[in-house]
Amino acid sequence: MAQYIHHLVLGEIFRTRAQIRFLAGKLTVRQVADSEKQKSIIYFLCADSCSHDYTINRREATELGLNIEKPSEAFYKVIGQIDGSWRTQLELDRPYLPQGVVSAAHAAPATPVQYTHIRALIEGTRGGSFGFVSEGNLTQTPIAGALGPQNAINDNRTFEGWRRLV
Repeated sequence: MAQYIHHLVLGEIFRTRAQIRFLAGKLTVRQVADSEKQKSIIYFLCADSCSHDYTINRREATELGLNIEKPSEAFYKVIGQIDGSWRTQLELDRPYLPQGVVSAAHAAPATPVQYTHIRALIEGTRGGSFGFVSEGNLTQTPIAGALGPQNAINDNRTFEGWRRLV
């Protein structure tokens, strides 16, 4: 592999991998006292699961050896309300299509359509909510294509960053 990838890139990958395992060790030491079991969990999380977005449910986490507490019905209801609020604020049930934003505004070609999208949320421990916000203007522009005229969407970002929401 070293003949195809620069040695500095390989070194960075190795350091990143080592850092992830180190942090996983610091997090799992509070859950698992047995160092061999801890290594097994870290190996699963960092290698066997094959993906950072691999979802581990309660049953699988228990099988791994992690201490899992099933929430009460009341607490589970609160978790569901929080999830529902995030789903609404982040519009998770609606695919993002710039063409749809422009057409929903019934804007004529070359007329900018303003947008604000909250892309991530963090709830503050002392109250308040912060969002990673993208704002800008979408403009539909006709362009010549091989099969005839097509519409391109230009995205002119005017702001992108964290902002206090509440």
